[in-house]
Amino acid sequence: MAVMTPVAFAEKYFSLDTYIFTPEPYATPNYPLAQGWQQLRVEKYRLSESPWAQSFWTEISKRLPLLVDVRVHPIDGNRQDVRLTIGEAEFHFKEPFSGKGTPEEAQIAIQLVYRYHKTTMPPEHFVKLAGFVGLDCNGFVGSYIQRVVRGQTWQIRLSDKAKPGGSRTYINTLFNALIKPGSELGSEVTDIQDLKNEDTYVLALCDKDDGTIKDPHAPGTWGHVMITEPNSMGLTAAPLLTAPARAAGVAVRVVQASGPVGTGVLHHDYYTLHSPSRKSRGMVFTLSGKNEMPVRVARLKLPK
Repeated sequence: MAVMTPVAFAEKYFSLDTYIFTPEPYATPNYPLAQGWQQLRVEKYRLSESPWAQSFWTEISKRLPLLVDVRVHPIDGNRQDVRLTIGEAEFHFKEPFSGKGTPEEAQIAIQLVYRYHKTTMPPEHFVKLAGFVGLDCNGFVGSYIQRVVRGQTWQIRLSDKAKPGGSRTYINTLFNALIKPGSELGSEVTDIQDLKNEDTYVLALCDKDDGTIKDPHAPGTWGHVMITEPNSMGLTAAPLLTAPARAAGVAVRVVQASGPVGTGVLHHDYYTLHSPSRKSRGMVFTLSGKNEMPVRVARLKLPK
């Protein structure tokens, strides 16, 4: 069975198979709400926890039974009916409101809102608003590493998400987990000639002068991490590059959840990797496309 690619993983959010239960009597809305399986598009950039996460949960949790029934369509299997403890339900419910949810957790968040809260808008409008569920950059890349590369089930625990490479680790920690000696997850790329069309790569924003991976340590600072689609490389470079950079560059499809907050979305576009330069912390490439940024590159070791 072929390994799910980053674009295919993104499609699980773009066409999120979500079950809408009949609302509890007190939660019946004042508009027609379709029940059953629906495909919703979850793509909004979500940085930090939405205040609606706790607001919704405070209300919903008072109405839940001791074991909560959820209906989930995993990315890699058949639809499931699962019973969660209230603690498990709270964790999976809140993750998409923090930009860290898997596709299955996004399903659960939407499902519980529409079953136990009297809503004012249908689900297809809810997912379009920036204030609710969505993804940040390492939420997407980390979830791909956990669900696809590590093969973890959708019932990932917080302790697992906080491990190096997980969706709740800082980007520097995630990237270093890929490139450390003997890593089972990946290795660093130090030569543009080593890039292979069939491989998948993680690109991390770094300092252009020394290669330090950037993390959002303080207000006004930020980091960014992206992932490439295998079998998408070509020799066509971004048109605004200089001729030498164009000649030495490699075009590749990049999948990322990017800002700005409010208008940013999960998306995939072609960029060009070029102009590698060795710095004290590692090899720094320039990534050019809609914008330009210095990045370091790690090859993912995918399951066979």
